[in-house]
Amino acid sequence: MFTTIVPALLALICGAVLTTQVGSNTSLGKSLNNPYIPAAANMVTGLVFTVLLLLIVHKSLRQEAGTTVCAAASRQAPQRMLD
Repeated sequence: MFTTIVPALLALICGAVLTTQVGSNTSLGKSLNNPYIPAAANMVTGLVFTVLLLLIVHKSLRQEAGTTVCAAASRQAPQRMLD
């Protein structure tokens, strides 16, 4: 449940922030007379949040896979002992 709620909430928050980010990037680009600086900041921010989300999802998926493997191994262990 945690693995589906957190990414969905982060996606909603990022979507809501995107509209304000466009306006702030435009005004910052005009005040600096350089549209590339806000664009670079935008890309770095997106990269950081993508890596954080990947780490959260990857860690939780790895934990779920580990419990599945352990549960399957515990079911097979008595059979190995009898063979």
